[in-house]
Amino acid sequence: MGRAPFRQDRVVNTLRRLTADPARTALLVAGGLGFVLIGAAQSLYGPFYGVFRARFDLTATVVSLITTFHFVGATTGLSVSGFLAGRFGPLRVVTGAIFTLALGFLGVAFGTTWPLTLAGATVVGLGFGGLVTMNFLIARVFGAAGPAALNALNAMFGVGSVLAPMAAAPFAARGAHMPVYLAAGALAIALGLYFAFTRRIRVEETPVREREPLPLRSFILPVAGFIVLYFFYMASEASFGNWIPTHLTPAFGAAPAARYAGLFWLALTVGRLAAAPVSLRVTPGVLVSWTIVLGIGAALTATAVSLAPFAYIAAGFFCGPVFPGGLAWMRRRFPDSAEEVSSVVLAVAGLGTVIAPPVIGSAVDAFGVRAIPLGVTGMLILAGVCAHVLRLAGRRRERE
Repeated sequence: MGRAPFRQDRVVNTLRRLTADPARTALLVAGGLGFVLIGAAQSLYGPFYGVFRARFDLTATVVSLITTFHFVGATTGLSVSGFLAGRFGPLRVVTGAIFTLALGFLGVAFGTTWPLTLAGATVVGLGFGGLVTMNFLIARVFGAAGPAALNALNAMFGVGSVLAPMAAAPFAARGAHMPVYLAAGALAIALGLYFAFTRRIRVEETPVREREPLPLRSFILPVAGFIVLYFFYMASEASFGNWIPTHLTPAFGAAPAARYAGLFWLALTVGRLAAAPVSLRVTPGVLVSWTIVLGIGAALTATAVSLAPFAYIAAGFFCGPVFPGGLAWMRRRFPDSAEEVSSVVLAVAGLGTVIAPPVIGSAVDAFGVRAIPLGVTGMLILAGVCAHVLRLAGRRRERE
């Protein structure tokens, strides 16, 4: 009973710090809208796979390249944005990333040929990767309240991932992708103008703790294990989001299938929120390992078409805790070098999002849409095996 008032006061104080300065609050809101856009960018391709296939006469393998090109751009943007932020400041990088995102959306909207559409998706990806710099800007501006601000910021990514497929559903049913991408481009331009005219914002000074350099030799095996875990998990998440509409369209129609893809992202977001109290009672390794197992069961259930919509929603819910849980696991495993390890792991494992969609597309061309849940299940099984091996290795290390 004695802790409740303290927790309540802490929440109130956090909210006060987030809203104390109108300029900083406006920046957080604008950044949240930017994260809605990149969440939408990632989840919009899948609902329009059928539209692109019909418009450009593509196979499933070829249409999936739009997701691959997007993530190639995202990986490139993520790789260079940190260097650019250090050289020019995060605010300028964020501004440039948003205008790049707008250019990419317009490129996809007006792409008259498939190569031009792929080029637009690549530019969208560049803006996507660059806008991740918003995390550095928000952390720097909010100082001690940075963790709360970052949680609020990244929650908006899930909002965009949920809303975009649902908004796209009626347009996908009519075979018209242009209005959706035009709307996204217009919003990105408006946000870019806001950031372009944003001047200095007061930065809270926070003490920086010096840390020893990361001893790579001691950590090479567990780091490699986390890379493999995230490679297959991120591959499965990208495949879920982009191939659910293709799997469900023959049985349920294009518009309902796009809505089910949106419900997958909603379930993913809800799963992450629901895992918060659970994470106080179990270790991150246990949480990640067993939620992947539950996700495998849900993905296998999706092979039954009549159950697939509900199975995909369950898969989203169960897989939701994996990404943030893995970050907490790395922080627990490498307490003095978690940021460096996490950056390396996510940068390398991001290749899974590049490779997986065309692999699933090739399987669809060869075996039909029933290959989609089986392919994603295989990825989750490999991620689950890696998670359990990491857990066993961690136990052995603690005993030693």
